[in-house]
Amino acid sequence: MPARRAPRFSVFLGFLVCILVAEETGAQSQENGAVRFPAVVTDIDQNVIDIEALTRERNLVVVTLKATWCLVCQRQLVRLRSRLPELEACAVTFVVLAPGPAEELAAIRRRTGFDFPFVADEGLEIARSLDLVLTDEGIVPCMLQILPGGRIGWRQLGRNGAYFGDDELREYFDCTRAV
Repeated sequence: MPARRAPRFSVFLGFLVCILVAEETGAQSQENGAVRFPAVVTDIDQNVIDIEALTRERNLVVVTLKATWCLVCQRQLVRLRSRLPELEACAVTFVVLAPGPAEELAAIRRRTGFDFPFVADEGLEIARSLDLVLTDEGIVPCMLQILPGGRIGWRQLGRNGAYFGDDELREYFDCTRAV
């Protein structure tokens, strides 16, 4: 019996090392500037959003929606909206990135009252450039701080009905002292 466990443990250990190396490689590629958010995007209302200017003026956070049908993602927007006074006090602003289509994103913006630019990434080109493609039609739910030059700063990956990451967002930007 111990002889059988050793190979399983070795496989598990090898798998763990691969994950750690992949995460480290991803972090290094972000630090080296390989992963960048576009300098300019067009929102669902056909407004051109100068991401570079926003990063110089405010703390820009991109909130991704997995898909338009993701109710947890929509709840995230409602949660963030309820915390806007404290987040705005520490100069946080948002752009929402989702697969689209634009009409459904407009409906989500109305329903959630989250009145920030929504960008329809229907071909997942932006998500792909950030290594955030979850499925052929889905984006990894997350929040990303965009720094000048489109570099990724703080990030929070994942979301579910019990975990949204908005507390980490407040803490990172130290919004608790700003109010």
